[in-house]
Amino acid sequence: MYKISLYSLLILIICFNPILSQNKIDITELYSKFAKKENRIKFERELKTSIDTSLSKPLIKENIKLIHKALNNASLYFIKNDLVEYSIKNIFNNYKTLNNKLLFRTIQTAYNLYPGKFINEAEKIYNETNDSFVYSAAAVYLLNSKGYENIHTDLINKFGVFKNDPVLLMLEYFLNDNKLNTPPLLDLVKHKFGNNKTIVYSFQRKDRNFPGITLIKAPNGKFVRNEDSTIFYIPHLALSANGFPGFLKNGNTAQGIYSVQKYYYSPTEEIGPSPVLLSRIPYEIEPAKFYHGGINKNRWNIDDYKNLLPDSWKDYLPVYESYYAGLSGRRVIVAHGNADDPAFYNDKRFSPFTPTQGCLSSIEVWNDKGRLIKSDQIKLMNAFFSTGELYGYLIVVDINDIKEPVTIEELLPVINQYELNSDTN
Repeated sequence: MYKISLYSLLILIICFNPILSQNKIDITELYSKFAKKENRIKFERELKTSIDTSLSKPLIKENIKLIHKALNNASLYFIKNDLVEYSIKNIFNNYKTLNNKLLFRTIQTAYNLYPGKFINEAEKIYNETNDSFVYSAAAVYLLNSKGYENIHTDLINKFGVFKNDPVLLMLEYFLNDNKLNTPPLLDLVKHKFGNNKTIVYSFQRKDRNFPGITLIKAPNGKFVRNEDSTIFYIPHLALSANGFPGFLKNGNTAQGIYSVQKYYYSPTEEIGPSPVLLSRIPYEIEPAKFYHGGINKNRWNIDDYKNLLPDSWKDYLPVYESYYAGLSGRRVIVAHGNADDPAFYNDKRFSPFTPTQGCLSSIEVWNDKGRLIKSDQIKLMNAFFSTGELYGYLIVVDINDIKEPVTIEELLPVINQYELNSDTN
């Protein structure tokens, strides 16, 4: 999900302009008032003031939404101070009187800003809560901070049979993720997924601090290429600012299948004016729309999702993360640019990328006057428009756990093998 919840407004502003599918966007025509130097300075000042003001309020019902938002913003922009730390501790100390939504957000913020600082508090919540979201959040915090070794056993002892709970099911997968081998990428690349549809592939690392890359396969089965005939791709960050796994709300971009439903222009200033690739996960829209009419059903069934996958991937649980994330309530995971000040993240390993709350984020560079001077997002959208088909699927998968950015050189052997044996040439 991107930085503010505007789901209903988003639907109203989806762009259906067929002319754009044949024309390239000129980045020199794009302007962001938000990206101007003076407005970035103003935003940072007001952001920090808002966080301090909200977190200074008493922990009572009337202030919960403001406190929740403040913690969210502190995590998103990596803002640490004594007040943020005190507020987290205060919420943990009073968690039995507070709603689970705030508690979940607080654990995420603590995970991001203060790993290892609140082990005792997280362990107490982990032992006492019966909420699957809060339990999973506490488990992730402990696992990251302490190398907690008993979570899988605790999970079974506490919840018994939990196969009907998508959050706990994916938590179990997360605990065993290192034991799973990724199926052949060639099978994924050569798979059609749908007739006459555009397929967008985003290949990522398990450690999302390292960016992946995104490629596009046109309906004719050919990968989109640059003017010099090289394979088109852009680097893409699939990291949530809080670093939570993708099956949890506001976590990293979930692995799996997304339905591409054209594009839209976001009203969110931080995202900027570049068009956004509109993708939907299961349960976010009705099955008939998700499968582009290939399945005319009113109810979701995991077998329909499974049947969309190549045979070698059908039993690979990580690729179902988007399905279970949708079932558990995640929404609006899209591919967008950004107009945020990259200075917030200068000291981070993923710089110059900007993390989000679960979306695929591309690099955009703005000058002090708010003019766009570099944009991987525009490159992505122009490549997408060039296919002539604005419906299709987005496939997000982790290929391995190498601690460096994904490179096109890693994928070229697979793509070359596919094209050598393909009848699309």
